[in-house]
Amino acid sequence: MPNDAGVMNTVEAAQYLKLSRSILQGYRSTGQGPRFLKLSDAKNGHVRYRKADLDAWLEQRLVATGGAAPAGGEQG
Repeated sequence: MPNDAGVMNTVEAAQYLKLSRSILQGYRSTGQGPRFLKLSDAKNGHVRYRKADLDAWLEQRLVATGGAAPAGGEQG
């Protein structure tokens, strides 16, 4: 999935995270998703995700058995 630089577009990042593209876009628009790169100042500029940022986001969402949901997020 990621290219040699470890960078993915939204579709590739969603596949990597096992989410739909629309869910990932929704997380991005509400500030709940992983960090991303915006390669253009245009409203619909090119968005890319670094694999390291996707992995870090997943780590932040880990919940121990019997633990609480991640801060500000929903469990599931």
